[in-house]
Amino acid sequence: MLGWLPKSPWGSVSKQQLLFQICLFNFCYLVCAFS
Repeated sequence: MLGWLPKSPWGSVSKQQLLFQICLFNFCYLVCAFS
């Protein structure tokens, strides 16, 4: 499930990038759920 996350350690992942990926994941989930 976490395979789509960057391979780099969590410490080097910026909060903005992480937030963007979470929003993108949620968006894809909603599209798949309601399509």
